[in-house]
Amino acid sequence: LAAHRVLMMACRVLCVWIGAVYILLLGSLSSAQELDGPAIETDDDGNLRFMSGGDLVFEADSVAFVSASSGEALSLSGVQGEKGEQGNPGSPGSPGAPGSAGPVGPPGSTGETGQSGSPGRRGPPGPQGQQGPKGEDSSSAMGGIISWNQCTWNDANIQKDYGVLLECWLNKQRNDTWLRVTWNGNMRITSCSTCCMRWFFSIDGRECSDPGPIDSVMYQRSNNHIIRQNMFTGVCHRSGTQEIDAGAKRVQFMLMECEGFNGYIYDALTGWNSISKILVEEIPPRDPTFPEVAVTPPDTYVYQPNYCQYFYPSLGFNRERNVGTVAEVEFTKLHDHTVLWITWEGNFRKKSCTNCCAKWWVTINGGECTGYENILTSISSNSAADVFSPTTVTGVCHEASSLPIAAGRHVIKLEVGNCDLYRITNTASGFYSSSRFIVEEVPRPRDQELSQESYHPQWSHCAF
Repeated sequence: LAAHRVLMMACRVLCVWIGAVYILLLGSLSSAQELDGPAIETDDDGNLRFMSGGDLVFEADSVAFVSASSGEALSLSGVQGEKGEQGNPGSPGSPGAPGSAGPVGPPGSTGETGQSGSPGRRGPPGPQGQQGPKGEDSSSAMGGIISWNQCTWNDANIQKDYGVLLECWLNKQRNDTWLRVTWNGNMRITSCSTCCMRWFFSIDGRECSDPGPIDSVMYQRSNNHIIRQNMFTGVCHRSGTQEIDAGAKRVQFMLMECEGFNGYIYDALTGWNSISKILVEEIPPRDPTFPEVAVTPPDTYVYQPNYCQYFYPSLGFNRERNVGTVAEVEFTKLHDHTVLWITWEGNFRKKSCTNCCAKWWVTINGGECTGYENILTSISSNSAADVFSPTTVTGVCHEASSLPIAAGRHVIKLEVGNCDLYRITNTASGFYSSSRFIVEEVPRPRDQELSQESYHPQWSHCAF
């Protein structure tokens, strides 16, 4: 009995299991018709029926249908399950191969013009060319001056303490020339002690930068009211960062505070009860390759300028000396028959003494000028006032220590010392201003026995 019960239980389990399998595969087996496989459906009584011939084979881990016609084992697909959860992202793939280059694009628009580069270095002088034909005398008749203009004011009496004082224009003819500007008038500062003001030139709104500013400084330690005559001059090749090209040039005479005085502006006066003048000249650049000529100039000789301006930004207190050399330059004279025109431009001072006198003078190769007299000036006072006076010392010389100044290299100095019969004086030169040593080689005064119109400009020299 017990064995019978066990056998019946096993049959029931087997039948249940077979029925479950048939029920689960009911939906998917019907689609097997498209694969030429078995098809199972239910009849009206709910019984399972095979729609094609074959055997159902049960194995340990699968169920297969074997076709009766071909003997081919066809897999039975189960019922489609529910959609599973989204899997984790896969790891990035390796980079693909670079693509081929695309077609060349159209040209871009033109960019903006860049800033000008700095001027290049000056090249060495080229070889001397052959002498050309005689040219016109239009420039030589004015001593090499190409164009010029002088502006004058009668009793300008300008009581401004800062900015533009006067203005003068010149129509510059060429790009490769320089400008020489000159002031001649009076000025003063007052109502202050230990004070300083600076008069200077600008060209087209910019101060001269090559070789340097053209200016004059007035300083006083104690309060004085002295109107002083002053003249200063200088040449200019470049203003600001620009060369002075051809065209209308605006030359302005200006006033400002001195450097080192904390920006203080003092009571100033310019051009009182006198004629004030600004002279603007266009001059050719110096030509060091000009050929030598004989002592007696030939008919073909045409004057061309030979000059140099030696510029000192600020001699300052390093030139506060009482005796000795203030400045020293070397100049190459091209001809034997010419003379030297020498100018010192700056300011001088004597202080801390009464009834004293100091002098400044020019020497050439160690000797004072003896042709046309010495080039000299002096300052003397009866009080101990400490006043810097703008000063110009100029003169012409063809002999030094009674020896002719021949062609060649010469040493020219500005010396300082006490006047004859006076004791040593406390002096200084070039205080808070630019100073200039200008040396020009010019023809001698016209010899009445010479008739060559192209020899040199008309001028004469008188010394007293």
